[in-house]
Amino acid sequence: MYLFLQNFLGRWTAVAGALLYTYIPYKAVNVYVRGVMNEFWAMAFYPLLFWSSYKIIKNGGVLISPTETLYGLCCDATNEEALRKIYKIKNRPQGKPFPILVYDIKMLKRYAWINKEQEKIIQSAKIPTNFVLKVKAFKLLKIAIKNNTGAFRISTHPLIKNILKSFKKPIVATSANIAGEKPLNDPR
Repeated sequence: MYLFLQNFLGRWTAVAGALLYTYIPYKAVNVYVRGVMNEFWAMAFYPLLFWSSYKIIKNGGVLISPTETLYGLCCDATNEEALRKIYKIKNRPQGKPFPILVYDIKMLKRYAWINKEQEKIIQSAKIPTNFVLKVKAFKLLKIAIKNNTGAFRISTHPLIKNILKSFKKPIVATSANIAGEKPLNDPR
């Protein structure tokens, strides 16, 4: 984890980030992952966790983060170099697209074509659901989509939502595993 963070954040921030991931008691991380922010550790380290995560994404890095489904590898969906890093990390075949997370329906409309009926269905989804939609021309890189369509999801995870709100662009989030292997769903 330290080397991963060091490449994108610099030495001391990477040390703090590595300590954050290593030494926060599992119970506190587990409570945070479930979106409950009343645990001391989760509240004390949230600013560092958010700022480090945001900076990794903004600087073209790859972030390992919980999402509303599994742990995921996340990056800027508009940065080709960052997308290539995920392909390399996962040993994933080129041309296989990634799920794209957006902050809200307004952000979704900036990157995909949706009609009123689709909008109602998307907003009524009770569980995390990817919606395959036609991508607006030149909004996303070809490496992130396939046949001018993308699998979009409005994120509900608190950390990812805050990153998306501040970053103001969609991010890619794919399961944190080597292609073909079991996804990571437990931080231990």
